[in-house]
Amino acid sequence: MLLFAIMAVAVNPRGQRDWAGLVIGITLGFAVMAFAPVSGAGFNPARWFGPAVVGNQWGNWLIYIIGPLVGGLLAGFVYQYVVIQPEDKVAQRPIDTLG
Repeated sequence: MLLFAIMAVAVNPRGQRDWAGLVIGITLGFAVMAFAPVSGAGFNPARWFGPAVVGNQWGNWLIYIIGPLVGGLLAGFVYQYVVIQPEDKVAQRPIDTLG
């Protein structure tokens, strides 16, 4: 959801960039409150890496390294193909060119 918020207000050409800071901040704040009991709200892989080095505990590294990469790429592609690209094809339907 964080990447969707970033794409919607900061990357999307039709997005309201004036609201970017507020929307992204609220989304991140909600995610931290929702996922803090599960993962300690470690959305940044560097936030996991520091304690892992100090405590020498490398368990669950896939969640903190691969998870954000795969989730971010998946959200970016879904947003691109579901939200941004359909708007580019509005006037390309055969019915729109009749006449």
